[in-house]
Amino acid sequence: MTAADSVLLAEVSAVLTYNDVIAIGLMHRLAAYGVSVPDDVSVVGFDDVALAAMAFPALTTVRFPRAESGRIAVERLLALIAHTAPAPGSEPLLPTELVVRQSTGRAPATAPDTTAPDTTAPDTTGPEATPADS
Repeated sequence: MTAADSVLLAEVSAVLTYNDVIAIGLMHRLAAYGVSVPDDVSVVGFDDVALAAMAFPALTTVRFPRAESGRIAVERLLALIAHTAPAPGSEPLLPTELVVRQSTGRAPATAPDTTAPDTTAPDTTGPEATPADS
């Protein structure tokens, strides 16, 4: 099962992905299923890579300072290795910015019907389902 399958089965109106590359791949797969982004499902990425603005539709994303985030991660890892971890509550706050593009929109009034018919359930619509005349 792909991520797009999971999104469709969950009948959600929006998805926030781990990063922009995953979001762009998700949009392609949803398009292959005939699902419109953003009319049926909004998609948001995270990290604002250069491809985000060039995707179709252009990807809404969260921008944050990647280099600074990496620097802090390495500093914290080295501190853990040296057993000099920072005190709890001293976590740095990194600035973020929501970059709204065309992959998001208003939630649809109703979720698109993406469920497959259940072929294992007994058929209750055929002639054998109606009570016999006495």
